[in-house]
Amino acid sequence: MGVITHGTFYGHRSLRDGTIRVTIDLREMDAGRMTQLLSYVNQTIKVYLTTSNIKSEAVTPIDDMEIDQEGKSPSQRLRNVLYRYWEQTENDYSDFNMYYHWILDQIIQKYKDKLE
Repeated sequence: MGVITHGTFYGHRSLRDGTIRVTIDLREMDAGRMTQLLSYVNQTIKVYLTTSNIKSEAVTPIDDMEIDQEGKSPSQRLRNVLYRYWEQTENDYSDFNMYYHWILDQIIQKYKDKLE
């Protein structure tokens, strides 16, 4: 099943890779539910946040949602790979964001050239 509980959302922080870290304090839970919760550490999970009651029609789209086991979207993975490549190679860009935009322009142009 999963862990369903109440909590208080305290805020968020944007991370370098574009993801968002949220701070949520959950209510006390029994040992079984706590064990289940802790089994999710470093796992990709589904999250549903609301300030109202969860209606049954809201559950189906959540259940049907596929979880990316890698935890990152393909574009996030590409950005991370390009960052590591930028770190490990000599190039004319001291700023990664400038390099990232330049390399994406190169990729875009390559595929635009293949269009009829």
